[in-house]
Amino acid sequence: MDSRSRTDPVEQVYDYRIRGVGVIMVRAERRMHAHAGCWFMLASLTPPTLMVAIPHEFAAATLIPESGRFTVSLAAEDQMGVVDQFFAGLPAPDEFSAGTLVTAPSGQPALGGSPGIFDCAVAGRWDLGDFLLVAGVVQAAGAERPDQPNLTVNAIQARTDAPPKVVLPRPALPVLATPPRSVALDEPVAAVYARRRFGPMHLAAGSPGAAAQGTTRAAVQVSHDPPRFLWSMPENDALAAALTSGGGWSLALTEGEVEREEPARWVDAARFSWVDNEPWADGAGPYFAGVGPERLEAPTLPHDALWLGRVEHFGRGGTDRSSL
Repeated sequence: MDSRSRTDPVEQVYDYRIRGVGVIMVRAERRMHAHAGCWFMLASLTPPTLMVAIPHEFAAATLIPESGRFTVSLAAEDQMGVVDQFFAGLPAPDEFSAGTLVTAPSGQPALGGSPGIFDCAVAGRWDLGDFLLVAGVVQAAGAERPDQPNLTVNAIQARTDAPPKVVLPRPALPVLATPPRSVALDEPVAAVYARRRFGPMHLAAGSPGAAAQGTTRAAVQVSHDPPRFLWSMPENDALAAALTSGGGWSLALTEGEVEREEPARWVDAARFSWVDNEPWADGAGPYFAGVGPERLEAPTLPHDALWLGRVEHFGRGGTDRSSL
């Protein structure tokens, strides 16, 4: 979560998607940074790789390249107050609640009491202008409370008792003099990531008469200026060929719990029309569309391809269509 999300019209449409909250933490030498956010996704299982977008004004954008390590922890539903602390501008980590910080196997800080922790090593970086996109190969994964539901951005936005003022955690903090207790992470990455509440999206790509489509959870917004989406797919997928055709692309989602609980019903009902050679959702709920996505070079993902698409049109389905 960052300072420009409330002014980005695409982000306001993206708010319809169910998005599980994570806490991204990094330590480099005697400095650390921690912030809550939802712009991360599991891009590959071979090797298991998380993609994370970090605002450049956050110290983490400097500390992660310096450290070469970072963690992503899922926040639990009962940790709303803990997440509030990450927006309160606390001057030192010893002001966090007891047990908020733990130490992952790499020595990096992580969120205590989390339903899922990913201990990552940096495998690639891309400067998106307003955000730094980082690929992290997961070295270890696990949880202290695997049965706890993941807190969502949607639940945070629905609150009526939110703190009146948000102070975003831009600067680095000093590390604790005594490292927090260590946690063992010994679960399969896919099993841990499955605890994240994260609605699927329907991707269509290609040109009229030569299009392909599919459903994926490996798609996430990664910048505001300009608004762009990142998605991942198997190297040999039919969608990969459609994306290289130079045609258009569209990502569509549904509203509410239908995304998470009944994705099959939504996919069966999805319809796409062609507008200016772009496949876009017609009556399928919120969507984003553009042309000519860029393929990112990611040699550490030998079996999967990363694509970056700039949003040119977006809307809430039907005739509600806005241009950027």
